[in-house]
Amino acid sequence: MMSQPPIISLKSVTFGYPDVRSLALDGVSLEVAAGEFVAVAGANGSGKSTLARLFNGLLLPGAGNVLIDGKNTRDRENLNHIRETVAMVFQNPESQIVAATVGDDIAFGLENLGLPAEQIGLRVQEAGCRFGLAGLLDREPHWLSGGQKQRTVLAGAVAMEPRVLVLDEPASMLDPCSRKEFMALVRDLWQDGTTVVYLSHDMDEVARAPRMIALSEGKVSFDGDPHDFFSREGLMAETNLRPPLAVRLSRFLASAGSKPPALTLAELVKRACA
Repeated sequence: MMSQPPIISLKSVTFGYPDVRSLALDGVSLEVAAGEFVAVAGANGSGKSTLARLFNGLLLPGAGNVLIDGKNTRDRENLNHIRETVAMVFQNPESQIVAATVGDDIAFGLENLGLPAEQIGLRVQEAGCRFGLAGLLDREPHWLSGGQKQRTVLAGAVAMEPRVLVLDEPASMLDPCSRKEFMALVRDLWQDGTTVVYLSHDMDEVARAPRMIALSEGKVSFDGDPHDFFSREGLMAETNLRPPLAVRLSRFLASAGSKPPALTLAELVKRACA
């Protein structure tokens, strides 16, 4: 049970796309408390990306209600507040980079908020330093690596000082080193108090989250501790999700009736040494 009031609340939310017979989301209800880190997992077509776009009013529910910080996304008067509260980072950074330089791109959202130029400049410099972009602020984005582009998008989102950061497969196009650096930045933001909703099909990333929500065919199939989810083979089969490598290895090595599988390789090694 959450000890904090929900900053995100979905109540019996249904959403369907025109000319698609099946619903993308079917009666989804969930809550996310301020300060939580929640991983949302699901196979392709499970409804993850649709869910992400409902969180800041990019999509509106066909039925039910989405409340962000207590404000309904259906009310257009609430959208500015909602989009200041919830920042989005998507899979392909190039689809979100809109300016001619890294610094201008970080500043873009701040300018839309109508902040004074001096404050914008200060936030751009702070974000550049925080995300390792200080020496790249005058660089044209197309010269950046994939990891630098994604950090530019993240810097622009964080510079707006949102209370919630929603990331939809943000590391799927990155190499392993850049992915590790990106996830470390996201965890630092969470530890500093930002609510994080991380949507991914990478089960090694999902397994490290304190809370996991699994979607299947537009419905919530699981909501709880990843250890519980990855201990239930039937549930993994139902959601068409493959367990992390550590889980597969620990199952291979363990005898029947052993304790729940390790979720990370570090945890597996620790158990083996013990």
